[in-house]
Amino acid sequence: MKRKKKNPIIENLEYFSLLLFIELVRVMNRKLVYFLAEFIGKLFFILDKRHRTRAIEHIIHAGVAEDKVSAIRIARASFVHLVKVGVDVIKLDQFINAENLRSHFKVRFESKETEEATWNSESYVFVGAHYGNWEISGLAVSVGVRPILSIMRPFDNKKIGEYFTSRRKMFRQEICLQKNALKHSMAAIRKGRAVGIIADQHAGEHGTLTTFFGHPASTHKTPAVLHLKTGATLIFGAARRLDDNFNYEFAVYGPFKLENPSGDREKDILTLTQKYTSAIEKEIRRDPTQWLWSHRRWLDINR
Repeated sequence: MKRKKKNPIIENLEYFSLLLFIELVRVMNRKLVYFLAEFIGKLFFILDKRHRTRAIEHIIHAGVAEDKVSAIRIARASFVHLVKVGVDVIKLDQFINAENLRSHFKVRFESKETEEATWNSESYVFVGAHYGNWEISGLAVSVGVRPILSIMRPFDNKKIGEYFTSRRKMFRQEICLQKNALKHSMAAIRKGRAVGIIADQHAGEHGTLTTFFGHPASTHKTPAVLHLKTGATLIFGAARRLDDNFNYEFAVYGPFKLENPSGDREKDILTLTQKYTSAIEKEIRRDPTQWLWSHRRWLDINR
């Protein structure tokens, strides 16, 4: 369905309000800005009833909390986490550059095979998720491994989208909108680049049916399709925040592949899609507070 064009007055108001907020964040010292981020996240949790309620319901639905009190604690922390991710992105270039990037990351590989595939493959399809700091994940791949083409959906506010696109391009990232994804992804893979696709949101009728935290979910299958078409190494990675000092643990899972191809294309796509969906779930379970629980991710709740 075609997106409704945003009123130019509202678009500009949102954009210039964001620019003002960004400038304030950039001039604040690190400790103060993260203290305020904690306060703002908790305030949003109180004021945003719709997303608060949905997040708590989803946490209980996924079975990651023992009771409602625990679910509320996780949901509140995830709201705070989201605000801190925004601060990370705004202040990123004040603390991290291509020279010191590696000192801010600890890398954890799922296995020795994962490590070898990460460093030695000719091309990659990199699956991401809204876990940890997903913007930093793309940066880590583009600087630490090879240039990456990041697939993104268009922002509702075009000017805000252009701002975040410019931030991503600072670190060897190319940007491609979803509607042009397949053609540009194939071209990037042929050039030996990585292709990054976030695959933890509801994919609707275009997705494939997977199981996520024990419940049915429609999942983006483009990473699996690209792997089958090109043979590019298929991995999942996420940068978990360790503190408010731009330190991260970058976890890598995979490579995901078909041990015994069935010859049935849709079945093979489902097998691969389930593999990286399960890896996303496994990483979220390490720290549920760092995922966005307000996503309407499942088919059997809040649809």
